Amino acid sequence: MQENTTTLLSVSALGPGATSSLSGYINLRDAIKSHWTGECDFASDGSKNARVLLYSSHDYTNWDTEPVAQWDIPVNAGQTVRISVAIIPDFLYVAAKIKNLDENATITNCKVKVTTVTP
Repeated sequence: MQENTTTLLSVSALGPGATSSLSGYINLRDAIKSHWTGECDFASDGSKNARVLLYSSHDYTNWDTEPVAQWDIPVNAGQTVRISVAIIPDFLYVAAKIKNLDENATITNCKVKVTTVTP
């Protein structure tokens, strides 16, 4: 088994209420496991979560208009927060976005990483 970690998304700052654009993608064709991590730094006055959104595509060009998976990174003001989920890799191509749910504070150092296992 081979394990590989890829950073799909890295955004230095995401303003209040903003959503990043789709950035990078991963081909899950041969993956038998996938472990996803969303991470960001919350401002000292942060009061709302960030949300990781995953989108799929059959050709890495035409992306779904709605996410196939999403989860929140729970706010902890002034701290770096990281949360991971396991997702069955049934999609061919997957890309990520992060949404700042806080209308009053910027989040920084936002990342989405995926670790896949292939035979």
